[in-house]
Amino acid sequence: MVSSHLTKRILTGIGNASGTPRPLWLKISIALLCAMAVVAYTTVRLGHDQRATEIGNQLKAQSLRTLEMFSAGVLESVIQDDVAVVDKLIKDTVSLDPDLFSVRVTNALGDLVVHWVQPEAKEPEGAYAYQRVIDFEGEVFGEVAAVWSPARLIDEVNARLALEQSRMIAALLTLTALSLLLLHVLVTAPLSKLRRRLQLLSADAGVIPDLAPLALSGSQEMQMLSVAVDDLGRAIDGSRILTLELEHQANHDYLTGLKSRSSFETSLNNYLSQRTLQSPEGTLIFFDLDQFKLVNDTCGHAAGDTLLVQLSTALREHVGPGDAFARLGGDEFAILLPDTGPQQGMRYAEHLRGVIERFRFSCQGRTFAAEASMGVVAISGTDNRLALVMRAADAACYAAKHAGRNRVHLYEESDEQRSNRERELNWVPRIREAIEVDGLVLFGQVIEATTISSTDSTHIEILVRLRDEQGKLIPPGAFLPAAERFGLAPHIDRWVVTKTFAWMAAHLERAQKVPVCAINISGASVCDVQFREFLLSVLAEHRAFSENVCLEITETAAVAELGTAIDLMHAVKQYGCSFALDDFGAGMSSFTYLKNLPVDFVKIDGAFVKDLLNDDVSVAMVKAIADISRVMKIESIAEFVENDAIRAKLRDIGIDYVQGYGVGMPQPIELFEQDASLKQLAA
Repeated sequence: MVSSHLTKRILTGIGNASGTPRPLWLKISIALLCAMAVVAYTTVRLGHDQRATEIGNQLKAQSLRTLEMFSAGVLESVIQDDVAVVDKLIKDTVSLDPDLFSVRVTNALGDLVVHWVQPEAKEPEGAYAYQRVIDFEGEVFGEVAAVWSPARLIDEVNARLALEQSRMIAALLTLTALSLLLLHVLVTAPLSKLRRRLQLLSADAGVIPDLAPLALSGSQEMQMLSVAVDDLGRAIDGSRILTLELEHQANHDYLTGLKSRSSFETSLNNYLSQRTLQSPEGTLIFFDLDQFKLVNDTCGHAAGDTLLVQLSTALREHVGPGDAFARLGGDEFAILLPDTGPQQGMRYAEHLRGVIERFRFSCQGRTFAAEASMGVVAISGTDNRLALVMRAADAACYAAKHAGRNRVHLYEESDEQRSNRERELNWVPRIREAIEVDGLVLFGQVIEATTISSTDSTHIEILVRLRDEQGKLIPPGAFLPAAERFGLAPHIDRWVVTKTFAWMAAHLERAQKVPVCAINISGASVCDVQFREFLLSVLAEHRAFSENVCLEITETAAVAELGTAIDLMHAVKQYGCSFALDDFGAGMSSFTYLKNLPVDFVKIDGAFVKDLLNDDVSVAMVKAIADISRVMKIESIAEFVENDAIRAKLRDIGIDYVQGYGVGMPQPIELFEQDASLKQLAA
C-alpha cells in the first residue's frame, strides 16, 4: 500500500498546488527521491523477512548439532538413570551453547530424568523449541527436549543487516547524486541554455544582435536540438528584419521615404482622438505641386520621381521633429503641426511655399521651377473627424489653385458648408447598408440615334437609385457625391457591374439578344487595381455579350489618371467592349486628350446642349465636337435633350445619338425587356 501511494505521488504530486509548473530538474529530482524511498522501504521489508528466516535456520542448525551431541552423550546415563552425569552433560552443553535456555530429559517410559532451566530468566520471546529421541541401533531409550533463546542471534543478524542497509542507502544516495549530476550536465543545463536562447529569440526587441552558436554538451539529440535552435534563431532574425522592412515600407513612401498616406492618416487620427478641451490648437497643411505634370510630359516619369525625391529632401530640413510629414500620393503632400495655431501655421506654410518656389530642377538641359498651392486647416476642440479634416484641407488647397496657384489659403467653413458636410457624412452608413442588403436599384435610360434606322441596336445607359427605409427611391445626385468623397464609389460600381451583367445574361437567355448597356465607372474605380481585376474577370466570364458593354468614364477622371485610364481601356477592349467619354467639353484640354484616349463615344456635356437653342457659343462648341469626332471616327452622344426642337437641332449639327427626358425617362431596368417596350419608353 505504501509503495502504491508513493508511485501515485510520483505520477500526480510533481506539480504544485498553485498550478505553476515546476522546473524539469526539480521534477526529476523528486521522482528519483521517491524511487529511492520505495527501494529503501522494500529493502527494509525484505531484510525483516530475511532476518526471521536466517535466525530460524541458524537456530535449527544449532539445535540439530547440539542435540545430536547431547543425545549421544546421555544415552548411557539415561539407561542407567544416572542423574548426576546428565546434569553434568547439561552444564557442559550450556557452556558450549550459550543460547540454550532449557533442557528436559525423559527415559523410555516417559519419566522425567532431568529438567534444567536458565536461572532467573523468563522464557524468551520467539524462543525455538526442538526435541530428539535418544536411541541406539533403532531402540528408543528416551527423549531430549530443548528450548533456545534467539536474542544473541537476533542482535548479530540485526547488526549485519543494518550494516548492509546503510551500505545500500549510501549507494542509493550516491547513485541519486550521480543521476542528478548527469541530469544537470546532460539535460537541465542544456535545456536552460535553450530556454534562455528561446526567450531571447521570442523577446520583442527588434533585430537580435549576432549570437554565438549554441553548443550544447550532452547527447547527440541535444546537439541536434542546438543546431535546430541556431537555425530557428537565424530564421527568426531574418523574419524580423523582413518584418521591419515591410513595416517600414507600409508606413513610408517608397520613393521619398516620407510617411505614407495610411501612416499619416493613422497619426492624424490618433492626434484627433487624443485631443481634449485643454489641448492647444493644431494645424494641417495640405499641398500639391503646380504644373508638375509638365515635368512628367517633358522628361518622363523617372524625372518626375527624381524631382519629388530632391524636393522632399529639401523640405525635410524645414520640418520639426514633432511634426508629421507625408507624401499622400503623386505630387500631394501633407504636414501635421500638432502644437501650432493657424496664424503661425500660415506663416510656416508661406515659408515652405517660398522654399518650393526657390527650388530648381534640371533635366535634359532644361531647368524647371517648382510651385505649390497650399491649404491650411486649423484644428481646435475635440469634435474633429479624420475624413472631414482631410476633406477641408483638400478644399483649401483647391481654393488656393482656383485663386491663381502658388499661394496659401486658410480654410474657413460657413454654417451652410458645415451642414452640407454633416449630411454627406451621414450618407456613408446608409450607402454601406444598401450595398450589403441590395438596397440599390438598377434603372436605365434609352439612348437613341438621331436618324432612326432598322439596323440600329438598342442602347441603354445603366443608372442607379437607392431605396430608403420607406421604399422611396433616392436619385444618384443625393448620395453619389458622398460615395465618391468617402471612397465608396468602387463598391457601388462593383454592385452595378454585377447586377447589370446578371440582367444581361438573363435577358440573353429569354430574348436571344441584349441591348448595348452603358455602365458608368467612377474615377476612383479607374485607379483601383482590384476593381480592374474584378472587371476583367467578369468580362471573361460573360464573353457571350461583352461586345454589348460600353463603359463610361468622365473626362475629368480620364484626364486626372490618363495613363491608368488608357491602360484600362486597352485591357477592356480586348473583350470587345466600347468606351464612352462622359461630360466631354467640361475640361480645359478636351481635344488634346481625345487624341490619346481610345474611346468609341463622346458624350457632350449637358451644359452645352440645354442652351443650344439660345446660345451661339454652345452651337459652335457642339458643332466642333461633332466635326472632330467624325474625323476621328468617334460617335457623338448629346445629353440633356429635353425636347424635340433640341433633338432636331442636334440632328442638323450632325450628332449621332441623343439622350435625355425628351428622348426617354429613366425607368427600372426590368421594363427594358424587348425592343417594343423601348420604343414605347422613348415615345
